[in-house]
Amino acid sequence: KIVDELKIKGDNDFNVYSKHGKTANNGGFNFLQEDLNDLYIQKKKLGWNDKEIDDFIWQEYNEPWLREALVRGDDFALISDPTIADGFYKRELNYIKDYIKNNPKCGYNFDEAINTGKLIKK
Repeated sequence: KIVDELKIKGDNDFNVYSKHGKTANNGGFNFLQEDLNDLYIQKKKLGWNDKEIDDFIWQEYNEPWLREALVRGDDFALISDPTIADGFYKRELNYIKDYIKNNPKCGYNFDEAINTGKLIKK
């Protein structure tokens, strides 16, 4: 459905980031997509609470994807739900803010990203 909505044609322009797949599609469309239902169920059976599972998902999936996107200089928009108080959106914003602070010549402007909803490297 997303491919149709974005009118993306061909495999060369589209990359679904997966822990088990390619991790970059320079100049193309990249987004993080993992089906974590089985992982969630497995961790719950082991006695993990929701915060522990979220922390694991952040460390294993979200943070590496975000780091790689920033290092490559990708333009991107966050699509995590900002209404979830302790969700990934807040973690993503904090990570981006720290990255820009620690890499002042990276070409990103955090305030502009907050105002526009897009992080575009200049």
